[in-house]
Order: sequence, then structure tokens, then C-alpha cells
Amino acid sequence: MATIYKNADGQQQIMAWIDAQLQQFKLTAKKVSTSEGDVHWIEGGNPDKPVLLMLPGTNFSALSYQAYFVLLAQDFRLIALDLIGQPGKSHPIRPKFKDTGAAKWVVAAMDALKIDKAHLVGHSLGGLIVLQTALYQPKRVSKLILLNPAGIIGLSITPSLMLKSASFVMRPNTHTSQQLLELMSIHPIDAAMIEWMRLVGKYVKSSLAPPALPQTELQKISQEVLIISGEKDVFLPAAKLIEKAKHALPKVSVKIVPDAGHLLPQEQPETVAGHMREFLG
Repeated sequence: MATIYKNADGQQQIMAWIDAQLQQFKLTAKKVSTSEGDVHWIEGGNPDKPVLLMLPGTNFSALSYQAYFVLLAQDFRLIALDLIGQPGKSHPIRPKFKDTGAAKWVVAAMDALKIDKAHLVGHSLGGLIVLQTALYQPKRVSKLILLNPAGIIGLSITPSLMLKSASFVMRPNTHTSQQLLELMSIHPIDAAMIEWMRLVGKYVKSSLAPPALPQTELQKISQEVLIISGEKDVFLPAAKLIEKAKHALPKVSVKIVPDAGHLLPQEQPETVAGHMREFLG
């Protein structure tokens, strides 16, 4: 099967960006091979505390959660994964959204890390994969925290989003990368993030928008679920997301963060970490 990368040189440039960020933030990263593909992760926090396993969104890596390795370090053993089939150092083959490939990979990662059970956190696409994992192996999952999650409603495609996404796909440069990121966030975008998005646009094959799971599947989620939504998320509008979640998930609670868009984990890490800590006790 074909890799997500357009060429080997581009893949190396993305790896170099990740390595530089890991060094800058003094984060510990590791990699292991599993039966479902390579797993690369960042680890920190307290090894004697419950495990918080964090999955990023489309086109992002485990570094999306770098702030949480400070904010939650005393309360949890923290593990953030580079997602399978997304830019990063994990398995570069993209599973289909509608099969169990990504969920099997998460469970294989837990096996490799000797984690029997964990709280799962997922942003955007990572939210869909968290839900799929809870359905695939419910006994391995404690509580679910979904940050602007896919998997509950479909993405909202506005004319502005279509135009800027098309411009980014056709001409992935600094300007179009910044424009796309400014749709995702209501906060200023730093230069490192713009460079990351430029590299992803130039060297990674784009993926389709993640779908919503059938309501009959969502109703099978038996765990407690916390949804944290950015009020100004243009991709997954908070009001629509929360309305569907309250009907579909049996044990759901919600928090809406006013000053945040789709990049909620990076925009409001202190607020998000506070909600996570409160929910997990």
C-alpha cells in the first residue's frame, strides 16, 4: 500500500521539523514496531498515575499536546501518539475511516506500551478514532475526552473553507498555510505552526474529511464521555455537535470554550487541561 508521503525527501523534512520541536520542548519520544504498524509517541508525567492516551487531529502530530506535558504532569502518565496514516513518525499507511484499522493500531500501541486500560483523549480525527477504539475494545478504555471531535457530526463545509482549502492544496506555501490555519484558530498562529502546515501541504497526500459514525454505533458507547468544544469552530460547529452528542451518547457531558476555534488543544490548553482534570477526578 502507498505511503502518505509524496516523496522521501519531503518525509525527511517533516521528520526534521518534529525532531527540532522535540528538542526545543525537551520532550521524550520513543518508537516501537507492532503487528499493526510502527508507533511513535511522546511520553511524560507521573508513571504511577492513570494513563492519559492522547490522539491528535488530521495533519497534526503528537506535538499538538506538548503544553499538556507541563499542565498535567503531576496527575497522569501522559502519552501522545503520532497517528497512523498522518504526518509524523508512526505507520505512514492510512487506514480507511470505516474499518477497524485505526482502532486495532491504538490497541496494538497500548499492548506495546504495556497499558491495560487508559483514559483516551482525541482531537478532531483523533476523536473519531477514540470512539472507534471504545467500540472495538471497550474493556481497554476508561473515560473518553473528545476535543472538537469528528465522528459525531460531519464537517461543515462553508464557501470560505472550500476556497482556502483548495488554495492550500493547489499552492501549499506560507501564505496559503497561514490562511488555512487562521480558519482553524481565532488566535495568532506562530511561525513554527505555519511552517509545519506548509510542509504537510507540500509533502503529504491529503485525506478526506472524517465521517460521522451511525447513531446506532454511538449509542453503544458505555463509558463516560466529556466533549470540549471551541465555540467558534467552523469545521464542527459547537451547537450542532453538542445537540447530536446529547441524543447519541448515553453518558455525555459537555463544556464549551468561548475563546477557541478548531485548534482548541493549542488555543486554550490551560482551560482544556482544567476541564480534563475535573472530569477525570
